[in-house]
Amino acid sequence: MKKWTRVLLLTAAMSMFGAISAFAAAEVEPNNDLGSANTAHYGGDYSLGYISSISDMDWWVLTANRTGSHSITFSRNNQPFNLNIYSPAGTLLYSGDGSSIITLNLVEGQTYRFLVYATSVPTNYYYPYSIVVN
Repeated sequence: MKKWTRVLLLTAAMSMFGAISAFAAAEVEPNNDLGSANTAHYGGDYSLGYISSISDMDWWVLTANRTGSHSITFSRNNQPFNLNIYSPAGTLLYSGDGSSIITLNLVEGQTYRFLVYATSVPTNYYYPYSIVVN
């Protein structure tokens, strides 16, 4: 019940920031390591997560649905979060706060890894973010 309450609160919070679309894939904890990563989604389906402490890290994986340029929007609602994007081989492709749209060339069928983490966050509160890939 507690998890559903968080999801509902996060959905309400994200709608206040104008980030709600047709479908949100909410993260499932634990996803603090690559082995328990959540699946990120494309287009109108965005990936919704939250960071609850400085030690909380969220891993996502995305399998590219086409070869070519992809736009990635990381909405962190002015929270001190960073996003790292890794290639299938583990090479860092992007690291930053997502203050602008990220454009990367991805290869169809290849799986890319996204890591969201905080640079500073008080504990005992859930700070929402979203990732949209087009």
